[in-house]
Amino acid sequence: MFLVVFEITSEEIRRGLVTEHGRSKWSWETEAESISDYCATCLELCKSSLTNNLSSHIVHTSRPIYDWLVQMTESTFQCIEYQMTRSPFRNKLIADWFDEITDADRYGITLAITIRGDISYEKVWDVLITNAKKYRGDVSLVEFKGQELQLTTLDHGSQKLKGSAIGDPAYLIDPLTFSDDRRLVLRKITYFDRLFAHLDRIRSAQVQAQDAPENTAPDYRIKILSTGNTISLARVLSEELSWTLSDALAHLNDMPLHLDVPLTMAEARGLKRVFEETGATVSIEAH
Repeated sequence: MFLVVFEITSEEIRRGLVTEHGRSKWSWETEAESISDYCATCLELCKSSLTNNLSSHIVHTSRPIYDWLVQMTESTFQCIEYQMTRSPFRNKLIADWFDEITDADRYGITLAITIRGDISYEKVWDVLITNAKKYRGDVSLVEFKGQELQLTTLDHGSQKLKGSAIGDPAYLIDPLTFSDDRRLVLRKITYFDRLFAHLDRIRSAQVQAQDAPENTAPDYRIKILSTGNTISLARVLSEELSWTLSDALAHLNDMPLHLDVPLTMAEARGLKRVFEETGATVSIEAH
């Protein structure tokens, strides 16, 4: 699971409109349309070149993503789900939201796209870099790896990468350092909501293990007896066990599926609950 972030500022939007149409053609309406068109372009890029298995949000903020995650600077953070749809209600909701944003003198817009599925980190960057000429602001990729959030940004001005991918430790973030208030704000975006839910399950399992010392030995295994929603279960297996999505789907072809992963009872119960949320039938066995 990755978070792809496209950023654009009011200065860039207005500069582009003046360059394209001349100052006399600029208006709040054309400014809102320009934001909408850019977001639609970026979303379609991810859908056509990466996967349809995504969700997206638009964030109106006064700070770039580096400040959200590293500097933790306080800022405006208005978030709304964004999708390309034929629904008159959804389209009017987005149009009115853009209109309201453009009333401000200065602002930033962030399109945050949560990418799920069997896609490699390198593949995502290959697509993003290949399409670099289409961007009107910084583009970033966030990955949770090794218990840290790793942030890398393609700088719009220099067209150079900066961040964790080139070894800058300043772009490595421990998500456990986020305050409850910061977590609450970030959870409006699908990526962070799923990430914090995952971390909460781990923490809950650790607390239960501490409260029940007799269950600390990893002597239990999960057995999946049947699937409900196979695709959903495969995605959960992929995320929880670091399998590729294709490997997870292959394993689910043969039932029952024995997961040869040593677990404490608390960990086994936590995974059982997550798997059952997809409609699967699951048992815990002593090993």
